Amino acid sequence: MSCGRLTNRSRVRVFAGRLKPPHNHYAKVLVLLSAVEQFALFDSIRAFETLGTAIAAFNRLKVDAEPARASATTKPPLLRIKSFTVVNGKEMTSENDATIDSIDFHEIGSLAAQDYIQARLLANKIEQPVLRANYLTALATSVLKPRI
Repeated sequence: MSCGRLTNRSRVRVFAGRLKPPHNHYAKVLVLLSAVEQFALFDSIRAFETLGTAIAAFNRLKVDAEPARASATTKPPLLRIKSFTVVNGKEMTSENDATIDSIDFHEIGSLAAQDYIQARLLANKIEQPVLRANYLTALATSVLKPRI
């Protein structure tokens, strides 16, 4: 580095130093599940790897027993700014709106048609019993649902 110029390697180091570790949010799991659905169209191996990553990210999340409620003394904000991103016609909201209830695992339907056994075995990795049941229900629905 001379005269204040950064080489490509030092730029990468500076940029990598500014990065924060990725946070595990429900929105991240929803985006990974959406990626699973897209990968399943052309690469089932990558789709199953991404599904495993989504399940691992989901298991790292802390599940709240009851969502926090606003008290009677607090006022809602006067102005709310929400950002929406549309991916293949599906709206992806900011992480504040993503909840555990918004994860319904409907994205695994195409994977079940390709390899039911592997999709079924991935259910064993889900630590939360209720969500494991939701996953298995979505898996069974996708197999039993008549294709049009």
